[in-house]
Amino acid sequence: MIDRFFDFSGRMGRLAYFGWSVLFTAILTFLEYVGDYLHSFGHAHGSEIVIILALILFLLSTVLALWAGASVAVKRLHDMNLPGYHMIWIMGLYVGWPILVMVSLPIVAIVDKLLLLIPLVVLLFVPGTKGSNKYD
Repeated sequence: MIDRFFDFSGRMGRLAYFGWSVLFTAILTFLEYVGDYLHSFGHAHGSEIVIILALILFLLSTVLALWAGASVAVKRLHDMNLPGYHMIWIMGLYVGWPILVMVSLPIVAIVDKLLLLIPLVVLLFVPGTKGSNKYD
């Protein structure tokens, strides 16, 4: 069942989307916490290998988060009979916020976060197509 989690085909209902999102967010939060602890431990004890392991864990959890998040969102879009290509602009909003913060545009970054709420609310609350659709 977990192998389908990283697959971009098929459909996913609202409840499954919510459940998988919460579960994977909890797992990734734990991985980020462990990575942060390892990073702090490595700095406190002067261990470069532990710092490198922490950075690898951060990188791995970030890639997994992007992949899994895109996978469940594409399946949710398929459930609404929409193509998964809409994930491109949704991911643009996710990536845009850190970039805008880095270039010191806090007002624009706030607007970007507010715009990001729109697709999230749509994915969570808009019902899918009744019966079969072209993504079954």
